[in-house]
Amino acid sequence: METTKNDLVKATQEGYENALVDLNDKAWLRSVISTLPYVGSIINELLASKAGKITAKRISFFHKEIKEHLETLEESKINLDFFESEEFYDIYIKGLQAAIATRHDEKIRAYAEILVGAGLKKATGHDSELYLNIMADLQPVELQVARALYELQVDGPEPGKNVHDWEREGHSWKNLSETLEMEEPYLKLILQRLLGVGLVTEPIYVETMLNQGHFVVSTLLRNLMLFLQETRNN
Repeated sequence: METTKNDLVKATQEGYENALVDLNDKAWLRSVISTLPYVGSIINELLASKAGKITAKRISFFHKEIKEHLETLEESKINLDFFESEEFYDIYIKGLQAAIATRHDEKIRAYAEILVGAGLKKATGHDSELYLNIMADLQPVELQVARALYELQVDGPEPGKNVHDWEREGHSWKNLSETLEMEEPYLKLILQRLLGVGLVTEPIYVETMLNQGHFVVSTLLRNLMLFLQETRNN
């Protein structure tokens, strides 16, 4: 029998509801997310730990977010075969592990968006696993700065345009200091961290030697933000 959108919603609904069950119920520990392939024993081990209640809460929220995203989609836009593939299994496990490892709802929500987005027919050309790994590696404040820089710069300077002129038009990363209420040295430290993971570029100009440098959105950050936007807007 072919998988349908309703099957996916039902599976994530059960994962959400099961995570709310009293953890003393050993039957739950044996059957959690049994509708999804391969993962039951892994989750059972996690739920049996001392941090079981925290783990269950995060698993529950992760599945709730997946379910809510799926419910907003038209079935014609979903690549249903993806949800029966090894690629889905890999991304699901990574997303689940990342969700369990953070207390921040914003990050868990992003993992769910990436998982669902990977299953859209228009996801071709996007590296969902890479996006998930990057998101898992970012602190919430770093994610906040990355999104703010993207909104400020979007496409970056036009080819051949002087970066100083472009920054004077309101695109300088320094503008974020006021917007985000961050001191410039701290903001620059975060941008350097984003530079290290490929979300920001630092154009090389002779002038850079004489000032505090330039930080510009990278193609990777642009693709990631567009991917998330497309997932939310479908």
